[in-house]
Amino acid sequence: MAGAAQGQNETPSRNSQLWFDYDPTWVLSKRWTLDVDAATRFINSDPALWQIRLYPTLEFSVLKWMDLSGGVWFIYTNRFENSDLFETRPFVGIKLKKDIWRGVRLSNYLRQEFRIRHDLTTGETLTARR
Repeated sequence: MAGAAQGQNETPSRNSQLWFDYDPTWVLSKRWTLDVDAATRFINSDPALWQIRLYPTLEFSVLKWMDLSGGVWFIYTNRFENSDLFETRPFVGIKLKKDIWRGVRLSNYLRQEFRIRHDLTTGETLTARR
């Protein structure tokens, strides 16, 4: 259950969420890994919605301390009181990692992502970068 922070005299809003995730990972070779996250989200708020998400990610280990990754996220959102959305998020990333002591690893991940959100009712397309 998740909810927003409330002021002293505010009536708390009702927001319940149910998430299902399936996240298999396949080691394709010594350097290549494929991770596919498939998920659904049911959000009972005002307004209510549900989502279907698919996140295939391919990772390549360049060096012992550096991995490159890339993929495309696909998200369909069915909003009951508004128009439905289809979102595509291609991304690339780099992970720097260092094993420092008996299974303890420090890592840093930098990712560039481009978002393309398409409103299925109006046909409007919005783009953003982050």
